[in-house]
Amino acid sequence: MSDLSVLQVQEVLRHFQSLGHDILTDPRAVHMDGVPYRMALAHRLNIGHREEPILKSHVAQSEAPIISEITTLAPRSSGSSPDGFEMGGRRVAPLIAMRGSDSPDWYDEHPDYDVGSHGELSWAPKGSVLWKPGKNNSPYKDIHEALRHHTEQHEAYKPFRWELHGHRQPLTQEEYRNFNHQEALKNTLEGATPHKGLVVVNYVKGKDHKGDNQWSSALYDLHSEQLLPHDWGT
Repeated sequence: MSDLSVLQVQEVLRHFQSLGHDILTDPRAVHMDGVPYRMALAHRLNIGHREEPILKSHVAQSEAPIISEITTLAPRSSGSSPDGFEMGGRRVAPLIAMRGSDSPDWYDEHPDYDVGSHGELSWAPKGSVLWKPGKNNSPYKDIHEALRHHTEQHEAYKPFRWELHGHRQPLTQEEYRNFNHQEALKNTLEGATPHKGLVVVNYVKGKDHKGDNQWSSALYDLHSEQLLPHDWGT
């Protein structure tokens, strides 16, 4: 972890705070545009060379099986951006308990992606941000309306299992009682202990002999402001 510093992580998190995705004000919550969403499970920060960072937060704002996933892509210049402009994006989506015939239990986005999901774009002069709904089929006016929908008992949020040929069937009460929430949550959070104010930081530590990025991981503790070892997926 000598190639990643606390100051680097804090600088990037402060940048996301300025974009409206704030996990620094209260480690137990996620503030989006100043609106608090309680029961933060954990967060994931991806930092890559020549790539803008991505911050992903998972919040248990309602009872299982719903987990609210909040993702922000920091604005960056692209080939399609006018001179002096940057494009960024953010999105919210519900993660639902799923079971396969021969796979571990997991959480994932519903195949009907417009249910509970909403994306926004900012295409603004460099150094500024103006979030507007993206060009999608979202029925929600903004991410806050979509996040409120996650607290409702919508039919699409019920846990289900995949069957042959892509068919889906709702889990029975007995099947859901046996759903391995602990393992499914562990995979979703990339090994971070939930409700502890932890950020999994995936970062590029260098290049291999082929010139490809070599990724490593660490844990950043929002309470103690310390970097901790993390060997999840490495």
